[in-house]
Amino acid sequence: MDIPNHNEVLVKNFLQRATNESPIDMEFDHLIEEAGESFKKALRKQFVEHRKAFSIRMSNVGRPSCQLWMQKHHPDEQEKKSYDFIMKMLIGDAFEVISVFVMKAAGVSIEESSGKCSLELDHRKISGEFDLVIDGKVWDVKSASPYSFQNKFKDFDTLAKDDTFGYVAQGFGYSEATGKPFGGWIAINKVTGEWKFVEADDSKTKRKEVLGAIKDTYDLITSDASGFTRCFEDVEETYRKAPTGNRHINRTCGFCEFKHSCWPSLQYRESSASQAKVKPWKYYTSYVEANV
Repeated sequence: MDIPNHNEVLVKNFLQRATNESPIDMEFDHLIEEAGESFKKALRKQFVEHRKAFSIRMSNVGRPSCQLWMQKHHPDEQEKKSYDFIMKMLIGDAFEVISVFVMKAAGVSIEESSGKCSLELDHRKISGEFDLVIDGKVWDVKSASPYSFQNKFKDFDTLAKDDTFGYVAQGFGYSEATGKPFGGWIAINKVTGEWKFVEADDSKTKRKEVLGAIKDTYDLITSDASGFTRCFEDVEETYRKAPTGNRHINRTCGFCEFKHSCWPSLQYRESSASQAKVKPWKYYTSYVEANV
């Protein structure tokens, strides 16, 4: 059985007391004021400050290189974001503010928060802003859907296998830039309020592998070489293990804002193969009506 992270225990014990005892005998006013100022900054960032032009940053360097290449070289082909995008960003900011308040109130040793840093790998320079330094290690706060909380933020290896948002590269980038070990992620289930401290594999082998991938991505995106290479192939659709004759893009490509540029013949259609009452919709690269 895994030994729980001691800071995770502090947080859960504090929240347990706060839920069942009112009030708790602690001085909260200065933490409440601090959280209020942090949330004001989050509101200004999302609604007032100008959007920055694309650049390779710690927060995106681990994403699929095809997405980053398109953002740099063909920004005019990027789909407009849905109206709810800014709310998702704001919710993430709010969870970070709340997490800092709760951890400080619980007695977690937060040494730094929201610190700017710069990673230099030979001639490459990548800027970013880390979330927290706790007990001398860099930690990142992530708000997660119930599915991601349960299945993605299970442990380091599980997260690293399907890391389409580049969380591993982001964490090691912050770690290398600050000269501190990479602690991992503090995941908060945004529906249930559950917490989980997912500790990183900060081995020399893993660090070398991730930093090497960061260099490769940086060089690819900043080069003037023409041409474009997809990172993913389309997927054969099956129904009861039999091919339907259709092909669709995978889940990662479905979230990409350049999918129509990458797949010009893309069709967003209801699956005719499904027998469900509410049929799933998919982005098809080739489509024929299925006889089922």
